[in-house]
Amino acid sequence: MLKTGIISNSYSKNYLSAIKTSNLFRLIGIYDPKFQFQYPNNINHDFVYSVFDNLLNDSDILIFASPEKIYLPLIETAIKRSKHVFLHSVHNLSLDEQLNILKLHEESEQTLQIFHPLIFNNLFNKYVLSQKNPLLLEYFITDNSEVSLLQKTRSAVSAVLPVFKSNIRKITVNTISSLSEIPDIYKVRLNFDNSNIADFTITNIGSKRHNIKLYNYNTFYEIDLLHNLIEGTNIKQKADSPDLLYPQNDNINKQLSDFYHSVINHNIPINNIDNEIITQRVVKKIKEKLRYSINLC
Repeated sequence: MLKTGIISNSYSKNYLSAIKTSNLFRLIGIYDPKFQFQYPNNINHDFVYSVFDNLLNDSDILIFASPEKIYLPLIETAIKRSKHVFLHSVHNLSLDEQLNILKLHEESEQTLQIFHPLIFNNLFNKYVLSQKNPLLLEYFITDNSEVSLLQKTRSAVSAVLPVFKSNIRKITVNTISSLSEIPDIYKVRLNFDNSNIADFTITNIGSKRHNIKLYNYNTFYEIDLLHNLIEGTNIKQKADSPDLLYPQNDNINKQLSDFYHSVINHNIPINNIDNEIITQRVVKKIKEKLRYSINLC
């Protein structure tokens, strides 16, 4: 069992639940800067750490459960001290900050994994990640409950990048304002060096949909992630059971299990810092386009 420390009390609930039901991890404690001023009521006092260095020394791995940028110095310290690190998200970090994490990670030679809301979905894992450089991938999300589309786009891009074994040659971004003054349709097209293409449409107009189409030599798949359906070449079926697309307990269980095996077997996680950096370059292009329409920092 890996001795595990968690950083951030506010976002720790799902991670604590996953660790309690796992035989792969042993909780050592939780640290939050707030503990220096306010003792938590929701945690057994035996697991409360008010000094980060103490938890660092006592743990094999550290889980940063918060996406907030204030934890960046602690993330960097943990990597410098050659700890295995699991991050809930890096979307609040700039490209330069992510590049610095990559540099520290390469020096530490330890495992660094970032949570992803999609890639451990059963259908996605089986029929998308298993592809070898699809000729064309079309990704379509409609979610009329979504106000900000940027994070949805980021998740979609980072999910499919590992499928393409080639560098991005060109990024094309179009934003469209259809029913709002703020862009409500994002169109992103990635052209790769090997001439393969990933095309994304992310919008909050219309009925909720979450679809991926994959085109390859003699192979075609259309996946409905919302209804857990797969159709295509010699296949038409509904998956055995519904799967979870977004950060819920079952998804976290799968990812922590994968993290454990990456640590033990010295594997490179699917969603690593390199993948997030490439995604950040795409997101940067989207933000540049959005600045023509709205004041986005």
